[in-house]
Amino acid sequence: MDEVDPAGESWGLPAKTEVVFLALHGEYGEDGQVQSRLETLGVPYTGTDAAGSALAFDKARSKERFQQNQVASPRGVLIDSPTASRTRPSGTRRWRIRCSMAGRSCVRNVFKGAS
Repeated sequence: MDEVDPAGESWGLPAKTEVVFLALHGEYGEDGQVQSRLETLGVPYTGTDAAGSALAFDKARSKERFQQNQVASPRGVLIDSPTASRTRPSGTRRWRIRCSMAGRSCVRNVFKGAS
């Protein structure tokens, strides 16, 4: 068993890797980047595929999907930011999502872990 840190762009796998057991948190893991690279390499892995991981990591897109499928979710407001560091596939920049639950609010970064 070998441990690989996917934070750098040049990460690779040991020769003759048969399968990858994913134990990831945050960017590079939860956002689908690692899964996408493994798919390109043709190496099977555990867990959700790249598209599902990317969708789940983007809280704004997840909330949209919940609403489309009548899945209960707290009300939220998406706040646009002209200085956001990441751009959604639609080309818009999203910074934080604010949810209200029972009179309380939480502010979450759209593209960070700890969903």
